[in-house]
Amino acid sequence: MPAHGEPTFTVVICTFNRAHVLPRAVDSVLGQTCSDYELVVVDDGSTDDTWSLIGSFTDPRIRGVHQANAGLGAARNAGIAAARGRYVVFLDDDDLAFPTWLARFAAELDGDPGVVSCGNVEADDSGRIVRTLLPKQLGPAFAGCVGRFLAGTFVVRRDALEAVGGFRAGLPHLQQTELVLRLLPECRARGWDVRAIPEPLVQLHTGGPRRAGIDNTTKLLAAMEVVLAEQADVLARSPWVLAQYSAMAGVAAARTGEYRTARRHLRTAVRVRPRAWKHWARLGLASVPPIGRLVWQRQDRRAVVSLPA
Repeated sequence: MPAHGEPTFTVVICTFNRAHVLPRAVDSVLGQTCSDYELVVVDDGSTDDTWSLIGSFTDPRIRGVHQANAGLGAARNAGIAAARGRYVVFLDDDDLAFPTWLARFAAELDGDPGVVSCGNVEADDSGRIVRTLLPKQLGPAFAGCVGRFLAGTFVVRRDALEAVGGFRAGLPHLQQTELVLRLLPECRARGWDVRAIPEPLVQLHTGGPRRAGIDNTTKLLAAMEVVLAEQADVLARSPWVLAQYSAMAGVAAARTGEYRTARRHLRTAVRVRPRAWKHWARLGLASVPPIGRLVWQRQDRRAVVSLPA
């Protein structure tokens, strides 16, 4: 149980130059039916009036942390370092927590589980709900757990985060994926339950959408290569996951013109899942760059970059 004066939850919101959306996320936390929490808002070196906005919040449960711009992983680690709660939950600055978000998590904490996750709805720029996503079986690569791991959809023991070293700083995408590949086995090894609530408790913004572009795709490729290199043995426990991630890396490489790298990753996808025709088709396109370039440029004009959880 928490020591006297320590809240059950620390909610961490990291933000960068988003003063125009931050208050809505903060208000959704302050509107919780559960009051056993603190809110840490991390300003990752904003150049707008974000820091002064944070200073204007009067609720005593809110604390601000300011750091030089270092990226989302480092900002989340700053939130972990500042946390006093027994459990930590992250919320992005353009997302909204439903009023019973923390109360439903609190109801699942008997026995001090390592992680509890929930579902979410996704909303577009107009606020229209476009789909609902619930925790699912993630397979052997994710320690055989049922879960959903995006900012807002899971709470985790603070000591579990500390045990695995928190988020990997500098990773431009896949922060949650890289974290949970280390976190879930740690929970299993320590006998900490991993639980899931089969209902949506938070509204996530689809990002407007995140359209493919050279800069974004280059960052995605860099992140995919880190995860594939460092977690290859873990991902291989779920061949479809390894194939999916290898294919994503291959397509990202092709879209940035790195066809040799693309072929390397796509050959892995084909080797792991030889009956998946899409992997063969992508490898074929990467093997004939002029044709592949035409196809992927056409897709980029209308496609959304879909990042794994």
